[in-house]
Amino acid sequence: MIRRVVLYVLLTLGLGVVVTPFGWTVLSSFKPEQEIRSSPPTFLPDRPTLVGYRELLDRMDLLTVFLNSVVVASVIVLANILFCSMVA
Repeated sequence: MIRRVVLYVLLTLGLGVVVTPFGWTVLSSFKPEQEIRSSPPTFLPDRPTLVGYRELLDRMDLLTVFLNSVVVASVIVLANILFCSMVA
């Protein structure tokens, strides 16, 4: 019983180590640039904003990115069908 508790505690700590950088990244995406570069860093945004996402969408051509993904996925699926049908 004690081994199981210790195992779950260690697994939970490991999960925290793995997930924390992803959470930090997501939370930082809602911070203004000044707050990201501030010292000491803050975990939660003081003034959440969507300016970073607005700039990203203004700079990206979403239609081109989407069509590129469709082409790549289609080629991979067709190649997979071709090669897998040869194996069968």
